[in-house]
Amino acid sequence: MSIETSSTGNDDLSKRLKILTEEERKEYYGLPPFTNNDRESFFTLSETELGLLTSMRGYLSKSIFILQLGYFKAKKRFFKIVSDNLVIDENIRYIIKKYFPRKKKFEYEITKKTLIGQKKTILRLFSYKTFSEGMDKILDKAKEVVSLDTNPKYIFTELFRFCHYNCIILPSYSRMQQIISKVIVEEENRVYDGLLSMIEKELQDEILQLLTTESNNRYLLTLIKKPAKGFTYKQVVS
Repeated sequence: MSIETSSTGNDDLSKRLKILTEEERKEYYGLPPFTNNDRESFFTLSETELGLLTSMRGYLSKSIFILQLGYFKAKKRFFKIVSDNLVIDENIRYIIKKYFPRKKKFEYEITKKTLIGQKKTILRLFSYKTFSEGMDKILDKAKEVVSLDTNPKYIFTELFRFCHYNCIILPSYSRMQQIISKVIVEEENRVYDGLLSMIEKELQDEILQLLTTESNNRYLLTLIKKPAKGFTYKQVVS
């Protein structure tokens, strides 16, 4: 179980569980790398989706909606729409050429309120919940999974599947790190307390004494350990 260090000053966020590799993070959270065939598939609108455009003003607003819709179809999540992103620019150009061929200009002049409204429309269209709406269910599932296996990547994968099948947007990576760290610590404490309750008080005290630090911040258990001189029965059991 490895820990990665963050540049934030918050103690709770400065050390997080490293669950995914950079490549895996891109796979789960990165913009989908659409090919021309992908664009044709994900940016082609159904009759219902075309009908949603009628309530929107301006081709730029409609283009951003189609972009968000296509991304959601591909990854079941939303992305920050920013200018000067070559991937986003290329997709926007494709959408404008396909649906608004007479228009040449494209910018990201769209209000936050409009973006939020579009996201709500897409969520309703796919019967999806935000991760905050499904957080209680996600936590319950995490507690269930960690009782079977405390491997962080295994827990992440199971939560991803759970979110997918229950139509809940996957929480951000940092939030997943917090959730998984929390349930692992809780499970370790639960197991520890359970084992401790089965041990007599006298033996508990002896174990705790072995786990108490002595001089030079070394544990007493460390001080009484020594390498065996050989592999005779006497040396092994001593």
